[in-house]
Amino acid sequence: PATVAPDEPLRRVLVRLEGRSAWNGARPWVGAALGADLSIASPVFLALSGAYGQTWKRDAQGIAAQRTTLGLGAGVAAPLGAVELRVRVALELEELRASIHQPTTLREDAAGRTLGGLEASMDVVLPVTGTFAAFCGGRIDGWSGNTTVRVAGTPDEVIGAWMVSIAAGVAVRLK
Repeated sequence: PATVAPDEPLRRVLVRLEGRSAWNGARPWVGAALGADLSIASPVFLALSGAYGQTWKRDAQGIAAQRTTLGLGAGVAAPLGAVELRVRVALELEELRASIHQPTTLREDAAGRTLGGLEASMDVVLPVTGTFAAFCGGRIDGWSGNTTVRVAGTPDEVIGAWMVSIAAGVAVRLK
């Protein structure tokens, strides 16, 4: 692993691009996120993020769901030997959409709602060079309530108010 020379300038912004695999109740989700950690005063940073996720496939009733989130929070970075541990807590705004394509009737419909919530995350960052790094970590998101999807007026699926994710990606340190 690369180390930063004492005379090299401190890189104040870490930009992250990640892939996610997530679980919400019994349904798996897949997604991606883009984030930035802006150093405030070492080891504290401001955390910004945007993410998109969707269910891996439609269920037997033809329901698929998508989530788009924006987050703003704070974090702490701590060196651990050759790696760095980064812990974040953020407020999130989420747009949740469910679409239905009924296999028997071929009817289609979609609806959505906006929710507020919190995200907590932890990443282990492995520097590859002074600029590039790889990371993996975990996320837990909680929003302000469950979302019930109704088909023909009957409750069919509940999209839970929480999600657990694993993530991996690349990061670039900027000045």
